[in-house]
Amino acid sequence: MSSSAPGSVRLTLIKTLLTVGLTVVLVMGMRFFLTVLPRVDAATGGHAGADILRILTGDGSLTRQKIVTGCLLLVCFLLALFLLWVGQIILKRIKT
Repeated sequence: MSSSAPGSVRLTLIKTLLTVGLTVVLVMGMRFFLTVLPRVDAATGGHAGADILRILTGDGSLTRQKIVTGCLLLVCFLLALFLLWVGQIILKRIKT
């Protein structure tokens, strides 16, 4: 069996590392986006960014903050899986 077989350990390891890496990049991007929201509000004179941050902080409730954080991590992970799945489809079409 070659190392590029569909069920190979090497391919699984590569996909796992790509998924974790992309999830980390998405979380870091989200953190950057959230730090920019107050500046956007200041520039536009609006308060949409503050409203988003208020929702995400859970009005100071630690339990709600943990739930929101877990959901955001799950969303980033699922988005990473989707992006890698689409990338895999594109690579397969390019090869053929």
